[in-house]
Amino acid sequence: MANKLITDKNEIEKLLQDYFVEIKHTKGALAELLKNYAKKEGYAISEKEIFFEGDLDESDEAYQVLKDRPLVLLDISAQTSSAEEDSEAYLSFDELYLYLKKEVERTIENDISRQKGLLVLLDKVREALIDEE
Repeated sequence: MANKLITDKNEIEKLLQDYFVEIKHTKGALAELLKNYAKKEGYAISEKEIFFEGDLDESDEAYQVLKDRPLVLLDISAQTSSAEEDSEAYLSFDELYLYLKKEVERTIENDISRQKGLLVLLDKVREALIDEE
């Protein structure tokens, strides 16, 4: 069965929240995710994934959508999320970066000791995704 393609911004926001709940509750996951994104590599946790073009096989339908475009694919399994069915959504690099920035800022508010490391990694993500466009 194919995943449901989500295009509504509010629904995409809910899928991102599901993804980041897992990230926030897994020690070291946010830093690892940022390192991957800075290399334009995806990150998966509990059947919730963000894919970049290079993560996909050329025969994958999503590869054709992402090919040479500043987009990522968010893929969420209904079994491990609040989604009613397996879902996917495409986000621009800008959208992904802005959401990441909010998540890093929330994390820093709650744990100031992680500020420098996370901000350095976030800056590397910005350079890879935003400055390169």
